[in-house]
Amino acid sequence: MKSTKIIYPVLLGLSLLASCGKDVTPPPSSSGISSLESLRSATGNFRLIATDAPFSYLKVSSAKITVNRIEVKSSADISTSLVGQPLVLDLVKLTNGLVTPIIDLNLPPGQYKELNLIIETGSIDLVSGAHYNLKIPSGTSSGLKIKIDPPVNITTQASTDIILDFDLAKSFVPQGDAKDESTINGFHFKPTLRAANRTTAGSVSGKVMTDMGTASSADDVALGGAVVTVKQNGVDIAAGISDAQGAFKIIALPEGAYTIEISSAGYTTSSSINFSIVAGNLSTAGDTLLNLEPVPATVTP
Repeated sequence: MKSTKIIYPVLLGLSLLASCGKDVTPPPSSSGISSLESLRSATGNFRLIATDAPFSYLKVSSAKITVNRIEVKSSADISTSLVGQPLVLDLVKLTNGLVTPIIDLNLPPGQYKELNLIIETGSIDLVSGAHYNLKIPSGTSSGLKIKIDPPVNITTQASTDIILDFDLAKSFVPQGDAKDESTINGFHFKPTLRAANRTTAGSVSGKVMTDMGTASSADDVALGGAVVTVKQNGVDIAAGISDAQGAFKIIALPEGAYTIEISSAGYTTSSSINFSIVAGNLSTAGDTLLNLEPVPATVTP
């Protein structure tokens, strides 16, 4: 019988992340899922990886969730339950294409269509030192059901990677004005995430610049903190944020045609940028220049 393996939140194996370029792994965690129910002898390998769509504001130092249990459901509605010690994920560390493997196990061959996450607790820490415990919605006691799009086919010959992509800006909602830290008195937890089959997915990268309000390109500089939204047929699919160098990278997008819109407070939102995703490839959205919003004219009474 094949052994069943569980990976703690630390990068194991170059092939898993070879297409991500600058991937960096968080330090090993002392917690992780440690035991599984027995599986059939004829199995194929399945790996579950976590990443995130970063916050649209930059005053949060950590956003942690504790996952008690993860289940995967086959198209025949047979669930395999992963039971063990709680697994703590800090989603703020998983930005711009950074990922962490959280499960590596063998599953019976077949098609798998859904994940179910049982989330126990959560917390938010701000850069200022403020700490907030999250109230977990009662509905999560039965788990968060996430469809795998498209479903994955497990065989005995190959490994399959599933990306869990958390949209932090939507999952952790500040109570108060996100632009004024002094008004924030807590966060609501409204988990928003998707599961993508990495085998049939690709990535997109680009860079955001600002014109500094001048017509000359000589003083254009990188713009960090800009919100990058990937859409398909007008529907939001994924989100990211540019880093201090203006760079962004959004991974695990299924094959197809998409558009990107980029926005930042005080700047005019970009026009839609068209791009296509091919499985296993990195597409580029190029450099995008955001213009300062014009200052409203002063009206004299």
